[in-house]
Amino acid sequence: MTTTVDLLDLAAAAVSSSIVAAQHITHLARGELKIRSKADGTLVTNADLMAQQIIVQGLRRVSETVRVVGEESEEEMDQHHVTGHEEDSARFFALARQELHLRYRNEDTEHLHL
Repeated sequence: MTTTVDLLDLAAAAVSSSIVAAQHITHLARGELKIRSKADGTLVTNADLMAQQIIVQGLRRVSETVRVVGEESEEEMDQHHVTGHEEDSARFFALARQELHLRYRNEDTEHLHL
C-alpha cells in the first residue's frame, strides 16, 4: 500500500510546528524549565519533550504514516502529552500552507515549480 503525501503540506507542517514549538520553548525558558535524568542517564527537559511532541503532531496531521525519528521515544511522548497549542498550530499551518502553495504550486498542472 502506497500513501501519497503532499510535500508542500508536509513542509508547511514542519515550518508551522517549529514556530509553535519555539514559542513554547521561549515561554518555558523564562522560568518553567524542568530538567530530569532519563533511564539511560542523559538529561531531558520539559522543553525537549514539548518541542518534539508539537512537531510530530504537526507532521502527523498531514500524514499519519510519516516516519519521524526523534530523540525521545514514543513511550516518553505518550507519558508527557502536551495540549494548549492546537489553535496556534492550526493557524500557523494554514498560513504556511497558503504561502508555500502560492509560491511553489503551479495550479494549471498541479506540479511544483521551483
